[in-house]
Amino acid sequence: MDDDGHILYRGERMAVCDKTYQIYNNINGPYYQDILGILPHETISLESAPEFDCRRNAIRKPEETKGEHYHVTITNSDDSCCAPASSSCC
Repeated sequence: MDDDGHILYRGERMAVCDKTYQIYNNINGPYYQDILGILPHETISLESAPEFDCRRNAIRKPEETKGEHYHVTITNSDDSCCAPASSSCC
């Protein structure tokens, strides 16, 4: 829980208002090393942004943060996509 009473859940995608986002991502702030801030896909000016409910502590689904047409990234689990095991790829 932060100083404003926001509860963040470890490893979960959480939304916060701009004020809280700025506090969390301030390089000299108390939360900087503990929280990874993710910039929005599309920047919206504060003047045109709808009011944000700071009391909301719900975990956000990727569709809410990435858009309703978000599709899960599927990776190839087959190791053959890289160089043979005997050679180094790096």
